[in-house]
Amino acid sequence: SGPSGEDAFARTSPSDWVSTGQERSQQDSQLYVDTEIVRSISLLSTLQRFGWLWRLRPEQVSHAQLDAVWKRSVEAEAFDVFLSRTWATPGHLKYLSLLLSSCWHLALLAWAAAALLVMSLYISSLLPLPLRASRNENLIPRGEASWAPWGYLSTFACALGGLLCAPHLLPRVRRNPGCFYDVACVNQADPELQARGIYGIGGFLAISMQLRILWSPPYLSRLWCVFEIAAYRKANPNGELKLQPMFVERNILLAWICMFFFVGMLTLVRLPGHWRAVLGFLAFYPAIHFIRKGYQQQEQMFKNLAEFDLNSASCANEFDRQFILSAVCRWYGSLEGFTDYVRGPLKEELTETVVLARVPLQY
Repeated sequence: SGPSGEDAFARTSPSDWVSTGQERSQQDSQLYVDTEIVRSISLLSTLQRFGWLWRLRPEQVSHAQLDAVWKRSVEAEAFDVFLSRTWATPGHLKYLSLLLSSCWHLALLAWAAAALLVMSLYISSLLPLPLRASRNENLIPRGEASWAPWGYLSTFACALGGLLCAPHLLPRVRRNPGCFYDVACVNQADPELQARGIYGIGGFLAISMQLRILWSPPYLSRLWCVFEIAAYRKANPNGELKLQPMFVERNILLAWICMFFFVGMLTLVRLPGHWRAVLGFLAFYPAIHFIRKGYQQQEQMFKNLAEFDLNSASCANEFDRQFILSAVCRWYGSLEGFTDYVRGPLKEELTETVVLARVPLQY
């Protein structure tokens, strides 16, 4: 079996790196760390400029641009987070998932600040109240009341603005986790460095404190994604393996936006009661649809883990397939042994938190 993460890091030096996948496979060195090319990028910096790095497709940009992206990363000794995801999922979903999970604190703070400011201005009679509310026995027993939607509009706008600006603001006030994100941490413009980076993935996993799985339905059907799980658990038996289903943040954001329009329909649109109810339902329908779809994807996730079949995982390159399968066999005794591990202990570990908190408390 291959060396542990600590052994790999200790035994590897800049002078004895393994340059190709074939050499790594022959020398049983999939978990060795090529210390010359270990580079990390801050998680929040990948979320800046509306997550353009997550939407970047290396095959669609020039070598000069790829080299510039690589230079955004810095030399490192280890990673706080290794971000594992599949290229088959659109980049904007990964961006939204990481944005909300990393920056919700600032969105909440901006919302609270806007609410307090508007309340203070109301109390000081500094805001105009151009709208009139009709008489209601329960709320307005006599005549009409003046009101305005400033709180409703400003809290939503400030919370959304705070969320989008957070990747630029938070690095100034707190430590920014260093992560492995292959587009920036593996030199995509230099074929030799790219090969060393790709076949050195196991070594990068060996020096990662957390493996964060950005789960989407195609995830377990990609052999390289399976390899990352296998390598991480082999190199870090006690490391943190975090499952982050991307549909959770997608659903939360959609529900929040739809709720904004739903409340607006009920309070601002002057129509008979039943028509306002219809418009409110239409405003909230997208959230209902995607929340339902999210629960279906969650059940599919459980099913994929329970019925995992290593032989059905796809890989574009036959050499890569043999590179991965040979490593898995050495680490887990056989392909069947790894399959049993995924269906049993790994499934229990990954799904425990999802079952206990289908909607994370902070949301």
